[in-house]
Amino acid sequence: MVDILRKKKLGLALSGGAAKGIAHIGVLQAFKDRNLKISYISGTSVGAIIASLFSFEVELDEIGRFAKSLSISKISKFKPSRSGIFNNDNLRGLLREFLGYSQIEDAILPLSIIATDINSGAKVVLNSGDVCDAVCASSAIPGIFAPVEISGIPLVDGGLVQNLPVDVLREMGANFCIGSDLSSSYRFSKVTNIVDVIRNSFGIMVYYKDYSQIEICDLLISMELGDFSLNDNTDKFDELVAIGYESTIRALEGFKESETTLFGTVTRAVKGIFE
Repeated sequence: MVDILRKKKLGLALSGGAAKGIAHIGVLQAFKDRNLKISYISGTSVGAIIASLFSFEVELDEIGRFAKSLSISKISKFKPSRSGIFNNDNLRGLLREFLGYSQIEDAILPLSIIATDINSGAKVVLNSGDVCDAVCASSAIPGIFAPVEISGIPLVDGGLVQNLPVDVLREMGANFCIGSDLSSSYRFSKVTNIVDVIRNSFGIMVYYKDYSQIEICDLLISMELGDFSLNDNTDKFDELVAIGYESTIRALEGFKESETTLFGTVTRAVKGIFE
């Protein structure tokens, strides 16, 4: 069945999920090993981080090196303000090491990044402009990180409006959309401080908002990640990559062409409207 997918224009959506995002590297490795070319990629929050690096053809080993810095303590800088506890200058600096001042529209693989206009609540699709600024905006958890201003608009984490950005892939030109979903299983940790409260509240909202995008996936890669931390998984790097890889192989092996006919896609869309 993998041969069928090689004839498609594949779009891959990488969801948010904080430090669990390491698993996306395993997903990308599985596609590489199966000789499946991704034609379009989108991402939200940590998914935007991984997607942006991949879209500029940063090697997976190098993305892995970057991902080992994905902990709140390493990517954030304590700088209390009226709009956040931290800023993400550290994250921007790490991204600059790999991407410099690259523009999204110059990505080798077409890229879209999702953020939220905190003034209006609108979804913002970033497909041009400074890629590092866009990623920082997409991953700015409100209340924890200060908003990132782009074109005069204060932007925060895209997970508020769309944690798994599948629909934008079709708008970009994909005819087969794949979702890599880190939030399909979510276990909330006991809160001990204000950061935990904000993070758990955000997680609850994200968990219940993903269904509309899951419905329009032609293939969903779902992972059991409930036991992993949202803050820091650098000591479980290999385990998370393996879960992402194995989950992708299972999804590919379970794929049936009949599930992706036009009728099937329309049926899923109509079903989603009436649920």
